[in-house]
Amino acid sequence: MTADKEEELVDLSSLEGLSLEPDWAKKSKTANPALNFGGKEKGKREGKRRGRTDRSNRRASSEKRVINENPTFDFAIHPNMGVMQKIKSEMRKTGISYGLSEICDTISSDPSRYNIVVNYKDKDRAPFVATKFDKRVFETKQRAVEHLFASYNNERFTSKIQREEKPGKNFSYVFECPLTKSLLPPNNYHDFDEIIIQHIFLNSISKPYEAYVASLAKVDEDERIQEWNEKPIVLYKFGLHGQESDEMMSLAQLRKKCLDELPVNLFSTSTSIRLSGSNLALLDENIGNQFSTFFKYKGNWIKGLFASCLVNLKKSNFTVFRYSEKKLTFASAYQRKELKGATLNETSEKITSAIGKGQEVNKATLLNDEALGEIDRKSILIELKWLIKEGYVTAFGNGILVLN
Repeated sequence: MTADKEEELVDLSSLEGLSLEPDWAKKSKTANPALNFGGKEKGKREGKRRGRTDRSNRRASSEKRVINENPTFDFAIHPNMGVMQKIKSEMRKTGISYGLSEICDTISSDPSRYNIVVNYKDKDRAPFVATKFDKRVFETKQRAVEHLFASYNNERFTSKIQREEKPGKNFSYVFECPLTKSLLPPNNYHDFDEIIIQHIFLNSISKPYEAYVASLAKVDEDERIQEWNEKPIVLYKFGLHGQESDEMMSLAQLRKKCLDELPVNLFSTSTSIRLSGSNLALLDENIGNQFSTFFKYKGNWIKGLFASCLVNLKKSNFTVFRYSEKKLTFASAYQRKELKGATLNETSEKITSAIGKGQEVNKATLLNDEALGEIDRKSILIELKWLIKEGYVTAFGNGILVLN
């Protein structure tokens, strides 16, 4: 068995599809361990120089807080429970302890890994309205009903011919739809408005009424006018599936009925919204724009995400602890405990001695330690895994090992 295959028995650096490692850890597994936790580095001159660089980088990467002067909503982001479950499962399997900030960065880096929660700042506002047919969420019922009537769909609407009629007189011109090429009546025709409104609706034309009318092409050729004269004009009455008995003579009447009483088979209402970050496009434009402004500044949401991850980990009996000079918060799937009084075999004794109390040792360095030279690599890895899961050794995502 090769050394690479042996090391795969204890994968201490990978969460499949969910990398929790910071960039510096990915670049080098043998980097100075002190760089991870803000510990001492070799050489005062080098330490000072690196410290200045870090401060400079912080200034360069800092961003001005994005403030929405008139926010309508309160936002929060919470971890996707499926993603948290996968992270916890991998942490239990590998024994690696990860920083809460690393977990938060991993979650916030991909919208599919977090959920957005939206509430009105004004608690007396009418509830949000969601469509059941395409999962869109709107700020008001007016906006939701407007979306419903943006296009005809025979799964939601019913239509029956109300009447058919031929124009019955000559006109000097007609209009042509630039999209469907259908011929339409001149604007002095008695049902012009309703015919145009129904044409827009039935053909899912996105232009507003006034803009659409302005775009119609005027046709004055006798042959085309005659063609239009010979074809009956059809006017429909519309209704909603499940409410066929309430079909209306015009779309305006049906729209008003929906506004007066939202159809429960098409809409739902709620005072709070919760949806995946990957479904941001489902939010009404104003809600989505305000969330994008909110999300640009990490300080708006990181505390809430941090707290949510922390509570989730604690409820799953993970150990949460502080480590490093900066007192960063980490989580482990296993209860950390001191080595004092523990019964260890010879290999474990040598591994813990090589790590040393109060020291930080890189895993790659440990595997090549002369004191363990007579022990095969596979045995070291198996015993190290046992020490980690028993809680005597803590393994961090960058390969650093410490004795508890």
